[in-house]
Amino acid sequence: DHVPEAEWNNQTIKDVVRTAFHQTPYKCILAVMIRELVIYSTILLNWYPTKNRALKYYSLMTIAMERKLDYKKHCTVEFGAYAEAHNKNDATSSNIERIINAIYLRPNENV
Repeated sequence: DHVPEAEWNNQTIKDVVRTAFHQTPYKCILAVMIRELVIYSTILLNWYPTKNRALKYYSLMTIAMERKLDYKKHCTVEFGAYAEAHNKNDATSSNIERIINAIYLRPNENV
């Protein structure tokens, strides 16, 4: 038998993923981007507290991982946004490019 709570949770994740997918400027995306989108969506859902829990003011991420949401780190860039990242080169006076073109997938949790 299906557990209603698990099915509800899966449907919520699907809705968040669909919403984020349609907000991206791309007509089609790679499988790795879809996988990262699902991970990103579940991470975002775990950052916010739910009203059905015993601790209404703390999120699952705060309770389990002891991490707090940092707006500047986690909420300023949308999924799939174009980014230019620094490329670490040892050369200091050459014409080698020092940036790489990238697509933002999710924040680095190690920073």
